[in-house]
Amino acid sequence: TSGVVCIALTPYALRAANMLFEKKSQLSSSGSDQMQNLDGEKEGIQKRYVALVEGTLGSDEYSVTGVVEHSIGQVWMDDHNEWATDVSGNGRDALIRPGVVSNFVSESLRDAKTSYRAVNWTSTKTANDVMNATRVELTPHTGRGHQLRLHMISIGHPIVGDDMHGALKEKKSAISRSINRGRLCLHASKLSMDVWDGTTDEFRICRVDIESSPPF
Repeated sequence: TSGVVCIALTPYALRAANMLFEKKSQLSSSGSDQMQNLDGEKEGIQKRYVALVEGTLGSDEYSVTGVVEHSIGQVWMDDHNEWATDVSGNGRDALIRPGVVSNFVSESLRDAKTSYRAVNWTSTKTANDVMNATRVELTPHTGRGHQLRLHMISIGHPIVGDDMHGALKEKKSAISRSINRGRLCLHASKLSMDVWDGTTDEFRICRVDIESSPPF
């Protein structure tokens, strides 16, 4: 994933930032998250991502918005754990990628919530192939492993370039390999959070908004 990265420069800053992100996840899972939609209030932590997903999600006439709340957990594959999502809702069928379902590691499932909005539509063509794609804005209300990628495949629109939960690298089309140089088309476009301002004689809380344009 490209885009904004938050780096703590001191142990105290790390603890403070971790507490903010943890509080956000707790509020979300309890149903009292302050970010009710993509244009929610600027309080607490606010994260925004841009992604290019396969297929047509909505259209120019009908801009689709929605919320995905499939839980996310881990599965044991060969010699390591992988992230998967519970599309069926039964706590047993773990979707890793289209066509690959396994069983969750005991007690690994956690609630997860993502808001999405389709904002643009494109069609890339070659002599032998056509791929429709949709640009979406994603707001994660929780912070689970591979949450955005898994939630997008759970509604049938894998993120372009995702060779872990979408099409495997050797099965990617020539078109998908050419977009963003074959890299994952997921970009952290905005981070908004409260921080302590220590540049004056007295500490005060100020709002920091960082934005980054996606390379795709």
